[in-house]
Amino acid sequence: MLSAKKAKLFFSNLFRKAMQKKPLFISLKEKYNTILQIK
Repeated sequence: MLSAKKAKLFFSNLFRKAMQKKPLFISLKEKYNTILQIK
């Protein structure tokens, strides 16, 4: 399991990259939503 600090860093990096590529961010968000729906 990831530590909270590592997870936070990972998501902040992901978010920063996502802000540079908005279409990718939207697709990632959709994938994330579908993952949540599966659970």
